[in-house]
Amino acid sequence: MKSVTTAVIVGMKGTGKSTLLRGMARKATRLFLLDTMREHGGEVEDVYTDAHALSAFFQTNARGPWRVAFQPDLRSQTQFDAACGVVWELGNCLLLIDEVDLWTAAGQMPDSLYQILMLGRHRGINMVCTCRRPANMPLSWRSQADTWAVFRVLCGADIDALEAASVPCVRRVAELPRFQFLWRRHEEDVTAIGEIQPDGSVRLIKRLAATMARAAREEA
Repeated sequence: MKSVTTAVIVGMKGTGKSTLLRGMARKATRLFLLDTMREHGGEVEDVYTDAHALSAFFQTNARGPWRVAFQPDLRSQTQFDAACGVVWELGNCLLLIDEVDLWTAAGQMPDSLYQILMLGRHRGINMVCTCRRPANMPLSWRSQADTWAVFRVLCGADIDALEAASVPCVRRVAELPRFQFLWRRHEEDVTAIGEIQPDGSVRLIKRLAATMARAAREEA
């Protein structure tokens, strides 16, 4: 990613979200992975499940480079908040959050995460999250996201949420095979179909409407 960004990877289970997330993780030299489902520990050098041990690590390694995963207890909001606090203090890193909708709801978000979402770019924090149910993501998150990778989604409420986030051509994703996704970059007004290759790389295979106006005409 060339500039500070907030990206969301959306899709049903088994469509390719985690594969794309792993591809992003491999490129980062200052990586903090919030491994909600404890499925990505193999992507990093250091994995922590205790917030105190995590803080102790960064007391001597804050400058990096480092590639760290924290696997919080889903029942512990305190652990999640502590991890977000560490990321905020570190700055200048890539924060990956797996299954962020397990920590948020349509009308609420932890304050610790809201701070990163709204102000993290001023501290050089790139943030990428995966999400199964975009309808369950807070409106503030959907409005702040500048990059979307949308794998297959079928639920009408989720499609509506993506359209509300100005993701064009999103109704096409219901027909996408596994490992293909709709790519949308608002800043550059780019909409395309991407595909994860067998080696884990990504290739854009078809460019779609260049503007929201043209996208609306195509949908009609």
